Amino acid sequence: MRNINMNVETKLLACFLLLFVLSACNRQGKTETHREDVCLNNKGFEFLQAYYDDNDDKCLDSARFFLEKALKSNDGNSVAFYNLITVLGSQEEYGEMIELYRERLNMIHKKAHLAKAETCFELAVLYGKTGDTVSKCEMMQNASDEFEKCFSQKPLSVDLVVSFVLFTAYKDGKEAASQELKKYREVFPDDDFYSAVESELME
Repeated sequence: MRNINMNVETKLLACFLLLFVLSACNRQGKTETHREDVCLNNKGFEFLQAYYDDNDDKCLDSARFFLEKALKSNDGNSVAFYNLITVLGSQEEYGEMIELYRERLNMIHKKAHLAKAETCFELAVLYGKTGDTVSKCEMMQNASDEFEKCFSQKPLSVDLVVSFVLFTAYKDGKEAASQELKKYREVFPDDDFYSAVESELME
């Protein structure tokens, strides 16, 4: 398995978080906005945005406080989950990120192969950051197995292909990922998100 430079690794994580959050936001948009966990998530997100605006670490601490409360209120709130992952990533709390992802993995239905593949891949990247090569290899293999199950099902989704391209970039390098992008380009000729990932990853 070839390593890739830190800039590409950072882009992979950013692309993955964007993919997950967009999908989660689409689901949460159908829930009641006055729910306690939603309100807590929104408050946490305000502090996260303030951190990006002001680069004030206190805002990260406040964001973390509200987002952790949101997940205690409803551990199925995917938006709060990935917002908290973003906060922890900014704080370089990789051990806590791993713990959250392991909990999330146990919650995923056994037939939700794409969600399992994506979560295993994220865990592999995090284990790589902590130097746990054994767990990293285990999660990469698990992700590969789940992606294989995904591709046996039709029709293909843009989320699946983009996730697999990012996985390939991490595992085999940008050239291999570029080939995967070209292979499926005609399947999604007008998809804006596919184009954005293509542009960001291959620049």
